[in-house]
Amino acid sequence: MSSHDPSKPSYKESTSDEYKALFRRIELAFDPEEMTKDRLIEWLNNETLADMFAITEEIYQNIEEAKTIEELKELKIEVRLSKTHQTELLDKIEEKIEELKIEEKEEIIAVGITNVEEFAESRKIKLTETIIGRIELWKDGKERFVIREQGRLKAWKII
Repeated sequence: MSSHDPSKPSYKESTSDEYKALFRRIELAFDPEEMTKDRLIEWLNNETLADMFAITEEIYQNIEEAKTIEELKELKIEVRLSKTHQTELLDKIEEKIEELKIEEKEEIIAVGITNVEEFAESRKIKLTETIIGRIELWKDGKERFVIREQGRLKAWKII
């Protein structure tokens, strides 16, 4: 003999639905960066729940402050354990990863330009629109600082 009415949700199902509804209300009420413990305590009137949800704001801040892609990959694990704003936080991580990749490329380019300019100066060559310096990968697999004038090799040095 079963005491449960099959037309009604079980206790477990209704509790799960209630939690999902709570998580959704919190997501609607707060952006990730607004989910500070104090704001959540005030809104929820419950310090224990506030602690649980305040992790979202901490993760958001950690994403903002991350300096490496490895840090961001570790934060992805934390986000997947979070109960609110998972999609927004994962999107934020992907944006930050792309930003860091671009910064890395920009840094490589800036260093390359500086090194080529220093090489040209050391050879007393002034770079112009017709005298161009760059880094080239030659057939032997080695990279070189190369200065060409109107396409013709003027100077080179293995890096």
